[in-house]
Amino acid sequence: MNDFGWSFRRIAASAAFVLVSLVLPLGIIGLTVASLVSGDATRTPEGEWKCYDGGVLDQGSLVFPVQRNLRGISNSTMGFEARIRRLDLKSGVESDTGVVVANQGINLQLVNEELLVWTRQGIHRWDDSSLVKIADSHSCLRVRNHPFLYDEHLTQVVEAEDGGFRLMHLIDDAWVKGLKIRLPETDCDWHEDPKTGKARLQSRAPSLPLPTGGAVPWIHLMVAQHAGKTHLLLNTIPNGLYAYRHGFEFEDPECASAQAPANASVDVSGWEPVPLLVSGDRCAGIVCDRDGLLVASTKSLEPIRMIRRTDVGHWQEVVAVEGVKLRCTPQLFVDAATETAYVFDAYRPWSYAALYPIEQNSILPADPVWSLEVRKYLARWLALLAAVLVGWLVHLITLTCGTELLALRRPENGYEFGNQSAILATTWRRGFAFSVDALAVALILSMVLAISLRDPNLRWHDGDERDLCQTLYDVEDILLKRPRESDQMNLANYPRFEYFATIFRGRPDLYSSALATSLIVCGLKIYVEGRFGVTPGKWFMGIRSVGSTLRPCGFARALVRRVLYVVDILCFITPLPAAISMMFSSHRQRLGDRVSDTVVIRRRSGSPSRTRLEIKHPQN
Repeated sequence: MNDFGWSFRRIAASAAFVLVSLVLPLGIIGLTVASLVSGDATRTPEGEWKCYDGGVLDQGSLVFPVQRNLRGISNSTMGFEARIRRLDLKSGVESDTGVVVANQGINLQLVNEELLVWTRQGIHRWDDSSLVKIADSHSCLRVRNHPFLYDEHLTQVVEAEDGGFRLMHLIDDAWVKGLKIRLPETDCDWHEDPKTGKARLQSRAPSLPLPTGGAVPWIHLMVAQHAGKTHLLLNTIPNGLYAYRHGFEFEDPECASAQAPANASVDVSGWEPVPLLVSGDRCAGIVCDRDGLLVASTKSLEPIRMIRRTDVGHWQEVVAVEGVKLRCTPQLFVDAATETAYVFDAYRPWSYAALYPIEQNSILPADPVWSLEVRKYLARWLALLAAVLVGWLVHLITLTCGTELLALRRPENGYEFGNQSAILATTWRRGFAFSVDALAVALILSMVLAISLRDPNLRWHDGDERDLCQTLYDVEDILLKRPRESDQMNLANYPRFEYFATIFRGRPDLYSSALATSLIVCGLKIYVEGRFGVTPGKWFMGIRSVGSTLRPCGFARALVRRVLYVVDILCFITPLPAAISMMFSSHRQRLGDRVSDTVVIRRRSGSPSRTRLEIKHPQN
């Protein structure tokens, strides 16, 4: 009965310690998660979009629109509102201008140092903190273009009454009809002229219908003017054709283009192909700086591309220097004072913004980079990581204390074999010894990986913090089962994972070096422990491994003990199996000790070069 009562108390005490070791860490982690989730939003608030890429540079600051969804907000009769904010480019501080537009999106444009605001209702002039309407806005189904400056007037391309196209100029706050122009049709394609050998535009054959999918074909026209020259970039949707032209081609005979005969057809109107733009690319904007025309293009799931047309008519790729990696849809700006072009790379959900200067065919590093929400979000994950670490330490300490308290109830803490006896190593000494060994292995592997990863293409770029945040946020979406656009989501297909995947993909040298280092370190530890019974951690804590005969354990037993670490410390996460085994072992043996028939004992203090047992000689 006494033995049963003692066994029952031991089982109850062990279960209590195991339960406490699990409840306390989970409580710490749970409270931390609840505190972080209930705090301020780390990303831009849901329903609010900071349209950095739709802003304009004005007097050393970026003026940009912010759209906010007001549905579901009490006492709100508006579906959404649009505000105008100003971002100081030196300090990164945002300020509200006081301009609010209800239930309408807004676009900004700087014309002759005057800021104009476009809405569905018309064109407005920004006067201090209010908007003054100056003209109605035009919409066109067949051609879409942002207003541009032409002959010192704000100009837009619209459909003419007879089905063609014409220019409309804003003069004295009123729209005035301009000259009619010629534009290629949406069904045009490039064909080689057999006479000249050059590419020319020609309508598709009737047997080759456009894959419209029910959509109405239209033309995306972008215009940039610099030093008296007008540059046109045209993209037909959904055909995907790109064409460039210097100057408009007017239908009026007296104003016919000097680059084509007056009676030329639309097919030979001076347009030329853009070899670096293909179907599927989406043009994000064009500007002119002192080195020529710049074009920004994007493609789904691919980084941004920049190309330039030189004054002699050559198209060249603009390459980012080392450390610069553009991933978002950018906006091109030109400083009128210096004629320097900039790429404003912005990512709305994280309020991330970076301004990259362009010199000739190089994109230079951004200065400054604003990523306040990015840093807040990373701080949240660091706090969660700290909570997990604290919880894990509490888990280890609770298990260690429980094992030691149960060991105090034993009649004695020694081990005897024949006429020799030794003192068993305490649980906390063994735990610290394992920690020292694990830290040493981690340091060695980290050094080997750091040497193997000395690749300039794998360096940390400006936008990698943002990609890391979005990666973690996607993980949150999956864990919390937030509603997403697609029920099935494969993380490996996300472009923001590409940077981290390239570190390990296709790197046999990395795998081989890590595997070789692990095998060498484990082999040395097995040899030293089998020969002398110690590892660096055991030597530091004054303990050693021996067989049940109190002799060196040998290589076979050391190998078995090392392999069974995976079970004792479950997948190297929790030592719960080892702690439970030691709680019910009279010799403080974990599973690896039981299988390999070994024990861990204290070694007598003395010279560190000699390993001796603490022997108790029997009394006469």
